[in-house]
Amino acid sequence: MAAHTGRDDGGREDAARLAANHPGTRRNGQIVVVARVAPRSLRESLRPGLLAGLASALALLAVLLPARLLLGVPHLAELASDWLTLVIPLGLFDAALGLLGRAARPLLFASALALLLLLGALPGLWQAQRGWRLRGGLGLGLLTWLVVGLVLLPVFQVGPFGQHLSVGAGRTALALALACLVQGLTLGLLTPLLTGPTVAPGGAIAPARPARRRFLVGSAAALLGLALAAWLGRRNRDTEAQDSLPRDENGVMLGAQRSPGTLAPLITPNTAFYVVSKNPLEDPDLPPEVWSLRVTGLVEHPLELSYPELLAMPWVEQDQTLECISNEVGGELISTARWRGVPVRDVLARAGAAGWAVKLEVICDDRYSTGLPWGIAQAPDTLLAYAMNGAPLPREHGGPVRLLVPGRYGMKSAKWVVGLQPTQDNYLGYWELRGWTDDATVKTMARIDTPAPGARVGPGPVRVAGIAYAGRRGIKLVECSADGGITWQPARLIEPALSPLTWVRWEAEFTPTSAARTVLQVRATDGQGIPQVTRSIPPLPYGAAGIHTVVVLNM
Repeated sequence: MAAHTGRDDGGREDAARLAANHPGTRRNGQIVVVARVAPRSLRESLRPGLLAGLASALALLAVLLPARLLLGVPHLAELASDWLTLVIPLGLFDAALGLLGRAARPLLFASALALLLLLGALPGLWQAQRGWRLRGGLGLGLLTWLVVGLVLLPVFQVGPFGQHLSVGAGRTALALALACLVQGLTLGLLTPLLTGPTVAPGGAIAPARPARRRFLVGSAAALLGLALAAWLGRRNRDTEAQDSLPRDENGVMLGAQRSPGTLAPLITPNTAFYVVSKNPLEDPDLPPEVWSLRVTGLVEHPLELSYPELLAMPWVEQDQTLECISNEVGGELISTARWRGVPVRDVLARAGAAGWAVKLEVICDDRYSTGLPWGIAQAPDTLLAYAMNGAPLPREHGGPVRLLVPGRYGMKSAKWVVGLQPTQDNYLGYWELRGWTDDATVKTMARIDTPAPGARVGPGPVRVAGIAYAGRRGIKLVECSADGGITWQPARLIEPALSPLTWVRWEAEFTPTSAARTVLQVRATDGQGIPQVTRSIPPLPYGAAGIHTVVVLNM
């Protein structure tokens, strides 16, 4: 009996401690039962609820990563970052670009992730305060699916359950359902472990279960492993398919590959051509066999054109320079290639496009779009390009099909084109809605390629050379200065321009003086006799302007 009494006394002590620490306990003979009252107080449920909510939101976002990589369904964080660029004031966006440079886009994506995690923590707080378990967690998962599909995605401007996305509402709803199911399971299983003992049927204390903890840890590891495996598998496949096309560490912007102090080639190789993308995770993956172009809007008969059908149409080949509107003075976001494609006007004529259209809406597979004035869309050299320098258009340059608009910044030459819609509206696209110019006509520019900044030159004559570009207007004159702009001398064109749509290469000579350094400058005059703007202007929102200056050291 003594031993039995000792066990009873120990049980009473444990029960008394539970009763003291958990209000709402009651005594029933020699047994202390925890009868936790629901709902719990906000203070009591705040910490465990937020932890469970953050964990469940992390699980949801982790499941959406393999869905993004394997099914092509855009990740919520991608849609959120696109939306943030739309609501952030233009001045703040410009300041962030100037301060952060290439890191601005990844930081924006990380901010979108953090915002979604915070929103995802709210169901956990509700779950903990109500004292719900697995069934309640699954119910909150279903509620999250409905809220994201019917509220959040329309806010992100992709329609209910992503009906405006190229993958469609069905695939998007399925990916979200799987992610929200995992979120609900995580909530239902994790919340009881974090909120402490609860009442089991019959009034006994339901202890924490180590097996459940192991299950949750294992599930989390499996989710992260699945996401990582999908990511690595996709990257390896893309690397093999694309011969390792260059990309910067952030995956969004890379200047033309040119060794410092060397003159740009007349034609830029595909692997050295500059790359710009708004997509922080991954660019669209559109094999030619699945690609198609839909022509709708103001047309007599809507048209869906396959890749073989596009290739069968009469094609043209043209040499053309592309320059990004974000290119700084003297920057490397400019390249030249030989393109092959079908004039857009021929495709529009095949669909019976209305002659009274005002603009052509260009729709891309990565939620990008832009609008072209109808006259530009009807120009014979505005192309749907499918080849670049004699090879099929690489994926990172818009493959399998992109738009080419001569004389306009690259934001108008949209990549991964999947739709054309003649419209009477003054349609504004992705960057235009965010404050960038809708006109996007390139400004006259000139750049010094050689010698490199800080190079030691002389004694004797030194060659200085570079490129100049003015879009459709062409280049009439290039001038170079070796005294910081006090005097100017005409430069020589190394060869004629490949076409009226490309840059020209120029060269001149100067002899270093006895001074310690020489300040080299260059300026250009376009084919209409209009000199370039010499005042320094940042890229946002109309494109950069100013005189490129290189300082070299005299021997």
